[in-house]
Amino acid sequence: MIDTINKKIYIFPLVIIVVAALAVIAAVRFLPNDQPIQKVLFLNSSKLLAASTKQIMGMKLANDQAATVSTGLAENMKRLVMEYREQGFIVLNSSAAFTYPEKYDITASFAERLGVEIE
Repeated sequence: MIDTINKKIYIFPLVIIVVAALAVIAAVRFLPNDQPIQKVLFLNSSKLLAASTKQIMGMKLANDQAATVSTGLAENMKRLVMEYREQGFIVLNSSAAFTYPEKYDITASFAERLGVEIE
């Protein structure tokens, strides 16, 4: 009887180890561990703001006209960000990331949609 108990004591940890190993193998095999997050985009707002400011300053507008143009640009930026949000994207300021793949940077296309020329 003692031999049976001892065998059970030795078998139980072995069963736990085997089950854990199988769980790890299943996770590695079936979970998409190499898929990038595709719903996160990056926007260089500093670059966009600098370009839009330069563009507005180049228009030689009166202060109240420049303010109107700036307000309209800000409203359009908000509208575009909300469009991305409605499509399920998260838009982060690029300064919040140490690095990211270039293909997730929407600064150029965002500026184009706003009518802002980026150098």
